Amino acid sequence: MTETDPGRSRDLDKEADELLRDIEDAGELTSSFVLRTTEHPEDLDPSDMNQEVSRPSAPAAAIEEDESVADPVVVMPDEPARHEGLHNVQADEESEEEEEDARLHRRHLRNLLLFAIIVLAIIAATIGVFIWHNSIAPSETVPDTEALATNSAGANATSFEELDASYVPEYASFFGKTLDEISFADSSSMFFSSGESEEASDADIPSMKSIVDGSLLDEHGAKVASVQLGFDADGKVVYVYALYDLDAVGVADADFREFANESTVPKSLLKEAGLADVQVKAAKVTLSDEPSALVSDDDKGKQECVFAGDTGLKDGPTQWELTETYAQSTGSQASDNRLMRTMLLELW
Repeated sequence: MTETDPGRSRDLDKEADELLRDIEDAGELTSSFVLRTTEHPEDLDPSDMNQEVSRPSAPAAAIEEDESVADPVVVMPDEPARHEGLHNVQADEESEEEEEDARLHRRHLRNLLLFAIIVLAIIAATIGVFIWHNSIAPSETVPDTEALATNSAGANATSFEELDASYVPEYASFFGKTLDEISFADSSSMFFSSGESEEASDADIPSMKSIVDGSLLDEHGAKVASVQLGFDADGKVVYVYALYDLDAVGVADADFREFANESTVPKSLLKEAGLADVQVKAAKVTLSDEPSALVSDDDKGKQECVFAGDTGLKDGPTQWELTETYAQSTGSQASDNRLMRTMLLELW
């Protein structure tokens, strides 16, 4: 056996003690090893080491701090916080539903807008076609007589009757007679002269020197026509002017074009006035037969046509003229605003 130096053994013990003190001072020792040494190093056996776990002394505050660190604390969320989380989830779900509803609403509005645009486009196209059709219609060349005949074809919508003979004296028989010799025996209407004669002249009737105004009244005393008689130097009739109110004598209501293209009323007036039957039948008293007869066609003012011809009489007047007029009359009151429809017969 090798003999151990006692001085060396004491040095080792001293070094071990210093090491342990350093560790304890640092506070880092969690376990310490207590070495049992003998005076002789050769008696040191590793099996003689006893491991003792010890905790270095430390202040109480440090121990409490270590225990607070060592023991984990689980903080549970309080009840209001948990409810707040649930509320946030529900709010998110409601927000998603609102966004979906908004998308559907916008899609619905977009579809309605598209439908409205399509409908407006169809209406605009229809109006455009209508305007285009009307704008090209006048460019078609249609003879005046054909156009007027077309208008007259619609006259079947209104039924016209001959004038009542009681409203029309035989004016042709007045010629060559004085005022006192004129007889209204064949007419239920009565002629009232003013009894006053006025001087008058007319280039077409050079023999006329004076005129007398009068009126034709029906059996009820209502005025149906204004009558004017022209006399020569001997006081004999050389001119007759008879202006009839078409409404007063019961002529059917119709627009101007329709009336101007019918012949029943004007031919009945010529017949009752005493013209020859042959001349009455041959008379051109419609715009379709005589387009040049139209002298005015202002539906807001005056519409007028004038027809003329020979009487075919040997004694009496030789010329006749018919003037059909539609005129808008105006007055200070609304009741004064009405359409005046007249037909004038002149003989000379």
